[in-house]
Amino acid sequence: MIRRRPFTAALAALGILAGSGGAHAASDFPGQSGTIAFRLETERAYANGKGGGNVERPLIDVPGVMEIYFRRTDPSVNIGWVWTRDGEQFHDIIADLTELPGPESYYLLFTWDSARGISEAYLNGLPLRLPGTKHDPWWIPETDAKVVAGEGFPKIGDLIVRETYTPPAEALAMVPADLAGKHANLIGFPRPPEPIDVA
Repeated sequence: MIRRRPFTAALAALGILAGSGGAHAASDFPGQSGTIAFRLETERAYANGKGGGNVERPLIDVPGVMEIYFRRTDPSVNIGWVWTRDGEQFHDIIADLTELPGPESYYLLFTWDSARGISEAYLNGLPLRLPGTKHDPWWIPETDAKVVAGEGFPKIGDLIVRETYTPPAEALAMVPADLAGKHANLIGFPRPPEPIDVA
């Protein structure tokens, strides 16, 4: 069992400084291995179905290297992770959700070790792909590109950029206690049983 510490104490123990909410200065892209984590704030609910209006915008952009994006269309609500290799884009993860309730906070963490063929993503500490899924190793060319947080809603806060891959237990420990495991049903985890009132 993982013992949770307050969010800022957990980050300090890992040698990480969290940014403040709102706009962020650009950070250096970590390279062959790294972690990008942030709080996502929605100002309203986003659900699939007709009439909701299409929304597509980058959450995190590293020009010419990778992008983490949010998209709402009639068929689905997506959080996606795309790498650019040799000028072509390759989707790494596309989380296909029926909805993203709001106004609400979520904690997203994306981590990779390209030499080992590992890329993982988490929503509130829950994996967005089957644990243990691996790719063929790939090479990320050196770049001066910066990690840039998108603006507007959904809003990015507490952006963290690390130069190391974050293993699953450590990724879970980084999630603020009030968000850990919340909305598990959105990504296919069973909803916790609700108490039955037998009064």
